Amino acid sequence: MGKTSISYKGAISPKELKAVLEDLIKGLDKGTIYLQQGNEVAALSPSDVIDMSLKAGQKKSEAKLSLELNWRIGLKDVAPEDMIKITDTEPVIETPEPEAAAEEKEETEEKEEAQEKKDEPKPEAKAEEAEKPVEKNEPAKPAAKPAAKAAAKPAKPAAKGAAKK
Repeated sequence: MGKTSISYKGAISPKELKAVLEDLIKGLDKGTIYLQQGNEVAALSPSDVIDMSLKAGQKKSEAKLSLELNWRIGLKDVAPEDMIKITDTEPVIETPEPEAAAEEKEETEEKEEAQEKKDEPKPEAKAEEAEKPVEKNEPAKPAAKPAAKAAAKPAKPAAKGAAKK
């Protein structure tokens, strides 16, 4: 089939959108999707692998959902396992700890353990401290003081009047 391009942009109701999506699903089930706009008709036969791009977002007063499907004619391959799910109910999200976060946590714990071991006294040092005799009731020795200045200078003779009494 030759090159055919059909596009549509406009406002439709949720009920009309549902009918369009259901027709899309029926075409996928049958293996060919037919699109018609006036006298133009496009017949699309998806391959076994369809590249899908889905974007959704919401701002203050506007929400947007874009769906784009692409495939190579005749391509047969396996679809990716990390498929997106679209539901009409709010999904329950299980948040297992990601591997990267788990590895990072493990590395941090190992570093902390290594630091603790580094800060602990070595077993030999503990044994040496235990072997030292502990002297009890011994007063602390004061620090050595410099010699008194008076001893370095000769004493002055006593005043004359102070000696007579």
